[in-house]
Amino acid sequence: MKLNIKFLYGGLIFLAFTFFACAPNVSSIPEPTGEWVPVGETQDKNIISIDTGKYSKRDVKATVWVRVDYRTPPQPKLNASQFYAQFNCQQETFEIYRTMQLDTQGERLEDKLVDTEAQKVAPGSIEGVVLEKVCFEHKAPEGDRKEG
Repeated sequence: MKLNIKFLYGGLIFLAFTFFACAPNVSSIPEPTGEWVPVGETQDKNIISIDTGKYSKRDVKATVWVRVDYRTPPQPKLNASQFYAQFNCQQETFEIYRTMQLDTQGERLEDKLVDTEAQKVAPGSIEGVVLEKVCFEHKAPEGDRKEG
């Protein structure tokens, strides 16, 4: 009986470590640097920018902070949304790891860790505009650009 309890206990510890190792960790997600560069706009003329201070491209994957500044906010106090995502340039997919909502003073209304499944980028979407810029237009010298 003791062997079964030890086996069960060991299995639970293994699962806990596996879960925490795979889950996004706030300390592993960099804060945006504020070095925003406009890269396009939405159909509603909202400005799409990327944070060049935290842009990184290695092989076929690019990670970057994305910001959307609203000309006509979807909520009264909401001024901008930001998200940190990884783009797979070869498969043309993205995964979001952190989202923020900012008010008109730049204060955070919401800051959440998320772990989305890889999603296909829709042409003309915010993610589609960013994918074009970070995967196909921002060619890093010698294949890699490291985070600063």
